[in-house]
Amino acid sequence: EDVLKRLRGGGSFEDGPYENFDMEEEDIIEEESVSAEDNADTAIDFEDLTEEQKSRWMRPPVPKSALDSDSNDLNLQWLDIDMISGSPVKKNPNKKKGKIPGSNKGQVPILRVFGVNDKGHSVAAYIHGYTPYGYFALPPGYELEGAGTKKESDILGKIRTKLNGFLQNANIRGNRNGKNSNDANLCLAVQYISDHKSIMGYNTSHTKFLKVYVAMPTMVPTLKRLMEEGMDVPGIVKDKQAASGYDEREARGVSFQPFECNVPFVLRFMIDQEITGAGWLTFPKATYSLRHLSKEKQTHCQLEVDICFDEVIAHKPEGEWNKV
Repeated sequence: EDVLKRLRGGGSFEDGPYENFDMEEEDIIEEESVSAEDNADTAIDFEDLTEEQKSRWMRPPVPKSALDSDSNDLNLQWLDIDMISGSPVKKNPNKKKGKIPGSNKGQVPILRVFGVNDKGHSVAAYIHGYTPYGYFALPPGYELEGAGTKKESDILGKIRTKLNGFLQNANIRGNRNGKNSNDANLCLAVQYISDHKSIMGYNTSHTKFLKVYVAMPTMVPTLKRLMEEGMDVPGIVKDKQAASGYDEREARGVSFQPFECNVPFVLRFMIDQEITGAGWLTFPKATYSLRHLSKEKQTHCQLEVDICFDEVIAHKPEGEWNKV
């Protein structure tokens, strides 16, 4: 009895030009056996390298002039980027600026960029101050009370306090030890956005958003869940045309549709800063600081620097920045 052979896509061999195809055992290609000799470890110990090999492969030494961050721009072609958590820097690497962007308490996200400068030296850069966020659309027919007036900042402050409390409670419930600081700032800021529009569909009613900044990227999914489930948010009211009476304007248990909350933190940073893959970055002089002491360094790179994200200049791969 012939057995009907099915393709992975759901069709059969009888459906196409292969109806007479019959697979024989000899048609199956066996994987070539790898000899022990081919699989032998051919790595060379560093001690076995000749001086000629070392001079050809090792990076050039860093001159003392390159250690003066106040006089030299640092041009870096980045090769890898990731994120770690850590304590915020105590002072801004740019001596002309006092305030550090982002949170200055607790654990904060720190972006690490690894690459090579234009002199061939390996560089690890720690980028501080970039804060995770998400957009949440106001339901159709709702608006922010006092938008465009002096009252707006007060309303947004109340919303931040409310969301911070929700995040604290969710954080405590998710902590197995049940321990957490009640005065932790998990929701850092809230902005009202009325000049954006969702590109989902040709005609959308989502034109007003809350842009919510949180302390760590791991809190964005929690905030997303809370906003989708619905909550009482102060200052979010029905617009005057949709409201039948002033007492009914206040939003109760309203669900806020999330936007761009699934974008990974590192990718979010690259998009906002217009950083291209393996592109060149410039850290202007006097905006970054070098880690000189060995106890400060965390990698084997020749140079380790700290800089705030708003000081980084990203170049498009054009002209002189199209080099490798």
